[in-house]
Amino acid sequence: MIEVRKDGERIKIAFPYNPDYITKIKSIEGYQWHPEKKYWSLPYSELKGLLALFDEEKLNIDPSVWL
Repeated sequence: MIEVRKDGERIKIAFPYNPDYITKIKSIEGYQWHPEKKYWSLPYSELKGLLALFDEEKLNIDPSVWL
């Protein structure tokens, strides 16, 4: 399960280690890895790209993402 939340002007993405997911995240411009808390983040403007890349995966999207 991929957890997606809004964090200010960024989208916070967390999931158990999966090399395929990591490759997908790294293909999105502006990605950042946060090793201290073990999550990825993307600019909010890249939300559509994230959804397109993970269209067949199970995304648990927090309602705050849409606000």
